[in-house]
Amino acid sequence: MSEFLRKLRQDLHTQVDGAWARPEGLPAKDALSAAARNTGYAKCLRDLWDKGAVNRDAYKACMRQAKLDEAYRSLWGKGGGAT
Repeated sequence: MSEFLRKLRQDLHTQVDGAWARPEGLPAKDALSAAARNTGYAKCLRDLWDKGAVNRDAYKACMRQAKLDEAYRSLWGKGGGAT
């Protein structure tokens, strides 16, 4: 089973990376990166890193504080929220 999961993970990673590498994927990737910067998510992560406080809960707190989910949903066309 573990070999199957390893291969599956590798295949999925390859597919996802390939999708972002297509010409139409690069502007989308840039838009998502800009959303992370513009909402304050990236700054929150940098501040955590500087404090040595990076962990899963801290990442989630930054996402909630920045309302990153709303910004991403807006970009993906999934309804209202922050831009």
